Amino acid sequence: MLRCNYSSLQQRIVESLHQISSVKIAEINLPKSITTLCTTLLTELGDSQQPNALMVFGLESVENLDTVLTSANQVREEFRKNFSFPLLLWVNDQILSKFILLATDLENWSTTIEFSISDDELVALLKQITDDVFTGNFQPNSQKCRELAAVRKDLQLRGKDLDSTDQASLNFVLGLRSYLDSHFDLALSL
Repeated sequence: MLRCNYSSLQQRIVESLHQISSVKIAEINLPKSITTLCTTLLTELGDSQQPNALMVFGLESVENLDTVLTSANQVREEFRKNFSFPLLLWVNDQILSKFILLATDLENWSTTIEFSISDDELVALLKQITDDVFTGNFQPNSQKCRELAAVRKDLQLRGKDLDSTDQASLNFVLGLRSYLDSHFDLALSL
C-alpha cells in the first residue's frame, strides 16, 4: 500500500514512478459504486496480458468501502491467485485505518510505504487550498477538506503550530464545508 494524504504529492510520486520504473505500470481508477475489489480489478484488466505492476486509485471515493474491504479480506486468496504482479493500492490515513480494522489479513500481507511532505510544503498547501476558497475558485470539497485535516494533524504530530491567520483560514474552510454538509453544530464549533 502506498500511503499518502495529499493529491499533489501523489501526482508527483506517480509521475516519478513512471519515469524511473523499468517496467510499465498500469493504472486503474476505481468507480465509486464498486461492490468488490478483486472482481472489479479483474474486470478492469479484462483478458489482456497481465501488467508488470498495477496502481489502484480511488479507494477514498468508494461509497460502500466497509463492504468492499470486508469482502476483499474474505477472498484474499483470490488476490494471490489472480495478481502475480505488484498491486499498488493508494490509501490515505482514513483508508489505511479501515484496512487495518476490516481487512486485517489482507493488510498483514502488504507492506505500507508512507509518503509525506515537509512542514513548509504543508503550510503552502494549506494556504493554496484556503486561498482558492477565499478567491472563489472552488468550494471546499470533501477531498480537499480531508487534506486540510491531514495538514492540521501532521503539523500537530510534528509539534508545529499554525500562525493565527492560517489557523483562522483553516477553521473557516472546514467550518464552511461542515455547513454545506448540514453539520451546523460542527460548523459553529470551528
